[in-house]
Amino acid sequence: MINFTDDGQFTDAKPEALSGEGPLKITVRENAMLLIRGPVTLQSANRQSVTTRNKIALCRSGCSENKPFCDGSHRDCEFMD
Repeated sequence: MINFTDDGQFTDAKPEALSGEGPLKITVRENAMLLIRGPVTLQSANRQSVTTRNKIALCRSGCSENKPFCDGSHRDCEFMD
């Protein structure tokens, strides 16, 4: 099991204006991230961090230095699902 902890706040360097109306397609990449395609709004639990994108990769390993976004660190920490 991965010890995935974070304060829940994030900054998005790549926000986008939403395009289209969905549907969302969520793909679980083997030993890697969740890949979400379609217009999506991501919001922290306390609603202080919000972003919109049309495609987003979310960390599942807990290793990303840019949570909740995937930065490819799952390869370095040898994440296995």
